[in-house]
Amino acid sequence: MDGQSSGLVLCEKPYTGSVTPTKLTDRSRFGNDGVWTAITAKQLPSGLWVSTYNGTTSKIAIGNIGQNIQTVCAWIYPDDITTRSIVDLDGGTHSIEMDGSGDITATGWTSPTFYTDAVAAAVAITLSGWNFIAVTTATPFAGSSVTLGDEASFFDGDSGIWKIYNRALSAGEILQRFNQERHLFGV
Repeated sequence: MDGQSSGLVLCEKPYTGSVTPTKLTDRSRFGNDGVWTAITAKQLPSGLWVSTYNGTTSKIAIGNIGQNIQTVCAWIYPDDITTRSIVDLDGGTHSIEMDGSGDITATGWTSPTFYTDAVAAAVAITLSGWNFIAVTTATPFAGSSVTLGDEASFFDGDSGIWKIYNRALSAGEILQRFNQERHLFGV
């Protein structure tokens, strides 16, 4: 098992080609599939299918993943960078969102480390462009009610290849993941 697979508690299956997804399929050993509400699928030039959120009702409900969380990684393409929720991890106590300035924030996390496009401490999100985001913490918390795209507000844009870990990924592991996936997003 490679370092990036160790500790995976949610690993969104990337769909390519002619198979259009209708839900988030988790390929971790835990099978934490997600149910789509008002989500549509869009295919990128690379062939990868991503989830599109309408900014008002779209979300992916995953529920209790039965594990503690220390790292969340995903690709996002925001159509709006005002205050928007990206993911709720436990019913409102721990979440990742964009503030009104277009920066990524993490509510409830203890001393989080932020990465945008694998750059540590980078928090600025690009509007209408693909951003690889990662947040880590040394202090685990329970992923008791995971919902992508909704918490205090709804995400507006696209997302793809969500991964959640029960350990804190290193900067090197985050860079490796970014480099392995960036071609799929045209970055």
